[in-house]
Parts: sequence; structure tokens; C-alpha cells
Amino acid sequence: MKNKPSQLFIIGGGPSLNEGIEKGLWKKLENKFTINMNFGYMYFNGTILTFVDSEFYNGYQGKKRIKWKDKEERRLEHIENIKKMPFMVGQDIEDITEVRSNTILLKTGPTYYGRKSIHYNSMYKANLCGLFSLTLGICLLDVGEIYLLGFDSGPIAWIDKNTPYTHFCQKYPDAIKHRGFKQISYYQDRHEERDFGVYKDDPKIKIYNVSLASNIPDTVFPKITYETMFSLINSEENYSQDALRLSLRDDILKQVSIRGSNKEAK
Repeated sequence: MKNKPSQLFIIGGGPSLNEGIEKGLWKKLENKFTINMNFGYMYFNGTILTFVDSEFYNGYQGKKRIKWKDKEERRLEHIENIKKMPFMVGQDIEDITEVRSNTILLKTGPTYYGRKSIHYNSMYKANLCGLFSLTLGICLLDVGEIYLLGFDSGPIAWIDKNTPYTHFCQKYPDAIKHRGFKQISYYQDRHEERDFGVYKDDPKIKIYNVSLASNIPDTVFPKITYETMFSLINSEENYSQDALRLSLRDDILKQVSIRGSNKEAK
């Protein structure tokens, strides 16, 4: 691609995302370079959709047989939706039953290799899609700015005394009830400095956390408001999403290790 993007917007699932949505976020991200995660595809069609759970990709029919928490018709609808996604990048796990032509799978590991992560086929890291997506984004953007949206790292509010507000879509009637809803045990251990700290001194990319309420401290990434982010969006960067996806797909495949350990659908 002649004009490589200088900005990337990574869309997480935290409740702070609703502030941006209420202020017209989806319209402002049209034709930008975006990475969307998991069930976020129901609300915005990003450039790339990422995942790290085989249950999400399989439609909860992996070897572990994780129980689908919503109605059966919602599960079947989800499977069909995943098949139609234009471009997905996810974690290469044995539990994945079928690798589709719209998907590239990459191995994960506990060590952050920076811009060599795709080349080494060892993405940081397996347990959080946000970390996987940020690693992918740094490898693809290389130089520029990354804006983290909905990266709250746990609940920033409670719906009631027994219900933590963990996902922006909890308030929407059409939200799929999945196993991540209301789960806060990982976040209670406060791993933010450890998990996100590997990115904070990147010499070529400035990373902004667009959530003043986020549990990721501003010693890792500076926190900004949506108004500030909107003022920083480069209005001249507008891309045909299909062309951008083709370019990014080629870029990923070029970076994959020559050892050929990546498993890409043919």
C-alpha cells in the first residue's frame, strides 16, 4: 500500500466505549484502520476482527465443549456471522476445528518480541485479546499512533451490587451472553503494569488510552478523552476497507517466519 496508515484504533469491550459511541464514534471510525475484537463485530465492522478463544471462533463447539450461554439460535447465527467476516486474525489453538479462508492464525507466547512477533510466530499473549490485538497492531502499523478504546481492564462501575459492568454491550438488549460477561477475577489481581508495560517505551508508536476511568495506570499509557482523540484523527486517512485488508493480509504473510509454522487457511 502506497499510503500506509499512521493511525490505528483498537476497539476493546470495556464499558467506557459507550461514551464514545454516544458521541458518534462509529461514524468517525468509518474508513479508518481499525482492529475490532470478539463480539464487537455486532456493532462495528472493523478492518480486522481478532480473537484468542477457540470457543468464539468455533461457535462454542471445541474439544472443551464450553457451554453456550445464550439461546441456540443465537449460537447458530454467530457461527454464520463468523463465516462471513471479511478478515480475521486469531490465536492458533488445537481446539479450533476448522480454519476458514477469511482467517490467519498465529501462535502466542509469554514473551513480547515487538515488531518481530509475527515473524517469530509468537504473539504476546494468549490470555487477553487486547494484548494480542495491540501486538498485532504494532507489527502492522510500525510507526504512528495507536488509540485504545474500551481498554478498561476490569469493571469501572457496577450495575448493581452483584453485577460488575465489564462490557459495553451489557446495556444492549441484543448483546450475546458470553462467558466473559461479569468475570473480574483476572482483573482483581491488577496485572496492568506487568501486561501492558512491555509496550510503554515503544520508540516509534505513541499509544493513547481513551478512557480516563481505565484501570490501566497513566504511567503505562497517557489517558485522553474522546474529544481529544476526535481532534487528533487524521481526516486525510480514509481507506477502502477491502483494499486495506488485502494489503494487511499480505503484510502479515510476509512477516511470518520462514519456518512455516503459521497455519493459514488455503
